Amino acid sequence: AERIVTMERLFNCKEGFDRSKDTLPHRVMEEPVPDGPAKGKSFPRAMLDKALNKYYELRGWSEMGIPEPSLLRRLGIEAYQKHLKGKV
Repeated sequence: AERIVTMERLFNCKEGFDRSKDTLPHRVMEEPVPDGPAKGKSFPRAMLDKALNKYYELRGWSEMGIPEPSLLRRLGIEAYQKHLKGKV
């Protein structure tokens, strides 16, 4: 599963996808929940950034969400690093 997730991310990075695209809809981040157990709460950008930092760290990706060369080597997919030229 780790190799698949990393390959998906490599493809997305090749197509220009990085941290700036890892976001939630404006409504989720800005508008408070109208009712229910989470009433009045939202998910501000600062919380998302903190969650992304931890997720990227656990995945072995850079701060920008790009898989690190050491991860690619460990998974035996280092040949695909060429697709990241100019992205890292």
